Amino acid sequence: MRPVSGPPNGSAMPVEPRAAQSPRVNDIAARLADLENAEALYVGDSVLERVSRDDTQALPLSEIVRQKLAPGLAVGAISGTGYHPGVFVALLKAAASRLGRAKIWIVPVNLRCFSPQWDMNPMWQHQEEIDCLSGVVSSAAGIDAETYESIRVSCPQSPFTTVGDFQRCIAKKSATESERDFRAKQIFIFHYLHSLDAGHRKLEALREIEGLAEKTGIKLVMYCTPINHRGGQKHLGRDFIRIVEANVKTLIHALSPFGERMRFDDLSRFLDSSHFFHADNATEHLNQNGRKKLALRISESVRKALDA
Repeated sequence: MRPVSGPPNGSAMPVEPRAAQSPRVNDIAARLADLENAEALYVGDSVLERVSRDDTQALPLSEIVRQKLAPGLAVGAISGTGYHPGVFVALLKAAASRLGRAKIWIVPVNLRCFSPQWDMNPMWQHQEEIDCLSGVVSSAAGIDAETYESIRVSCPQSPFTTVGDFQRCIAKKSATESERDFRAKQIFIFHYLHSLDAGHRKLEALREIEGLAEKTGIKLVMYCTPINHRGGQKHLGRDFIRIVEANVKTLIHALSPFGERMRFDDLSRFLDSSHFFHADNATEHLNQNGRKKLALRISESVRKALDA
């Protein structure tokens, strides 16, 4: 199992997140403190939170998982829009020293978080929260919007060559069916048709989580977040499936060999288009049927991991 990384100076990880003025930072620190009695910690992005306006039952995914595992296991969840493995590492390091009752962590891996659409987006770095949880003073300014838009990308089946090209296409209203189809196609490309590099910084963060779980003796359930693979294939054909499969293979290889305490589920193609907000949804957000089905699968994996 890979060793756990510590601070650059080799000192122990801080137990308490540092005080902060930012509402986002204060919020994440307060939510962590509220999970003192959690036996399972579920971290994630907006997939844990979003519900469809067409739903008749508005329970978010994290709450459905909590209910399915109660009363035998007390589940606490922390999630946020654009949260990614770098945030998860900081959260779980803080949790390892603060939440003494935790038996298991649940960690989703959203394939889109590796994409240029998400990975370098200034809105979704969350460096201030990461630094707060890690007990260091934030100094990283990150890239600005202009620099982000100028990043060059190369994606199959797209004429676009920069992040800004994709952003302008997505922001433009479609007047015809042909324009709507083209826009949907570009969104799927921008979100998923990147080639995942084995040295990606977010893969490093996932390896760090894997090592931390092994070191602390906490069991780990990690899964690929379901994506709308049917919608992607409708617009892009076999290229979509081929690239998604290759990226999942890279992810699994990066995390292998799995430790005795870890369970990994590839759920990237677990759901079909009917389980998302709409047939062309490319944001992994699930309607009530999708949330119920995924929550059942997650709860089954947690029980199996705890019984192993």
